[in-house]
Amino acid sequence: MKTIYPRIAIESSSFFTTAVAAALTDIRAQSTYKYLWHYFKPSPHVFYTERMGEKADVNKLAENVIKCYDILGDKKFDYIIIGPGSGGAADLANAMNAPLLPVHTMVIELRLFNPIRPDDIEKYAKEGTELAERILKKNKNIDIVIHDDVVHDRSTIKWYLINRIKFKKLPNVYNKFIKRFLKKNGTIIFIDNKEKWEQYNIKKNIRFQLGGYGGISFNEYVKGSKRIDEWMKKSNQSHKGGWKLKYKTEKRPESEWGTPIGLDKDTKEYCKKNNFNFIEIETKNINELSLLSAYLWYERNKKSGGSKGYSIGTFWAHSPTASGLSRHIPYWVPWPDEKTIKIADNHLKKMVKDFDVPKKVIFARHGAIGPDIVGIQGWGDMLKKYFKEENIKLHGSLTNVVYNGINKKVHSLATMKSIGDYIKNITTWANAMNDKSQLLLNKDNLISIAKKLRLKVIN
Repeated sequence: MKTIYPRIAIESSSFFTTAVAAALTDIRAQSTYKYLWHYFKPSPHVFYTERMGEKADVNKLAENVIKCYDILGDKKFDYIIIGPGSGGAADLANAMNAPLLPVHTMVIELRLFNPIRPDDIEKYAKEGTELAERILKKNKNIDIVIHDDVVHDRSTIKWYLINRIKFKKLPNVYNKFIKRFLKKNGTIIFIDNKEKWEQYNIKKNIRFQLGGYGGISFNEYVKGSKRIDEWMKKSNQSHKGGWKLKYKTEKRPESEWGTPIGLDKDTKEYCKKNNFNFIEIETKNINELSLLSAYLWYERNKKSGGSKGYSIGTFWAHSPTASGLSRHIPYWVPWPDEKTIKIADNHLKKMVKDFDVPKKVIFARHGAIGPDIVGIQGWGDMLKKYFKEENIKLHGSLTNVVYNGINKKVHSLATMKSIGDYIKNITTWANAMNDKSQLLLNKDNLISIAKKLRLKVIN
C-alpha cells in the first residue's frame, strides 16, 4: 500500500494534513519514519540557530505543510475545511471529501549541541522570544506562541525549542490553494475552536504557553502539586513546586488546538470577495469536533449500508484512511489523559445510544508521559462499559508513563514503533476490506448534525 509521510516529522498539523491527503486518495499516511534521520533532515521549519529565524517565510512554511495535497492532481472539491490541524478535523474533512487547511504551523530550533534544561523555563522563554522576534521582522499577520510543556513534552523540550505560528489572516498560499482546488461557488467550512489556555504576554504578538492540553491545569503547572512532585521523583527529576514566569497572563487560543482570534472574520471576508460560500462551526473544545465527525460518518455510512464498528485513535495513533475504507466510525482522542477519558466516556455513551452500529471497537493509545496519563488498562476498563471484552481490540500497551533514565529512551522508541505498527496494520486491514461508503454528505447534513449537537453554526 502506498505511503506518504508528513513534511514536518514532529509537527501535528503537518501529520493531519498528510492524513487527509492520504484518505482522499485511499492510501496510507504514516506518522513516523522508519529511519531516524528523517527527524533531522533539512527543512524550512527546523533551525539550528536563532539567526536562521530572519530567513523564515511564513507563506513558504504554510506551503510546506500543505504540499502533500499535490497528490490530488487536478481534482476539484465542493468543500475545503479550515480549522485546527487535528484528528477530529481530519475525520470531518474525510467525511465531507474535502482538504484540510490548518490554522497554524510551527518552527523548531533544534538544540543538539546546546540543550535547555527542561525546568529552565526562563531560558526557554528568553531564547524562544529571540527566535520569535527574528521571525516577526519579515512576517506579518501572525502571532507566535512559545510552547513549553514541562511535563508531557519532557522527553523532547531539552532538544526542541518550539515556536508555534498562529495565522491572524489567511496566508497567500491558501488563496492560491483554494482557487486551485475549490469548485466555483464552493464552500469553505471554518472550524472555530474556542479552547483557551492561560498564556504569558511576553511582547506584542509573542506569548508563552506553560503546559498544554491534558489533565493538568495551568494553575497546577504554576503552583505545582503533590502528584507532579511524586511523578518527578519517580522519574529521577529533582525539580519541585511548579514553574512560572514574571509576566502578566491572558486567556488565549490554546497553542496546539485553539483557532486564532479574528481568522474567522478574515476568512468570511475572503469568501465574500471571491464568491465562495462560508460556514462557521464553533466548538468549545477539540473533543466536540471529534464527536461532530463521528456523527457525520454515521450519517454517511447509514446511506451506504451502515457502519461496522468504532475506530478510536489517540493523537498520532490515528488513520482517517482506515476508518473510511472499513466503515468504522472514527472518534479521535487528543491525548490519553484523565480529563479526556471522561469526555470520551460521555461521548461514547451518547453515540452508543444514538447509533445503530455493531458494538465493536478498535482503540489505539498514543504513548504519553505524566501523572495525569491513563494507561492502556484504564482505557480498556472504560470501553468495557459499552463493548464486550471480546469485541475490544487495544493497541499501545508497549508505552509507559514514567520519564526515567533508560526508560525515557525506551518510551520514545516504543512510542514510535507502536504508532507506526498500528497505522500500518490497521490500514492494511482496512484496505483488504475496501468497503468505503458513498460521498453523499452535503453542507445541509453538516449544518443539521452540528445543530443537533448544539454547536453554534454561522452561515
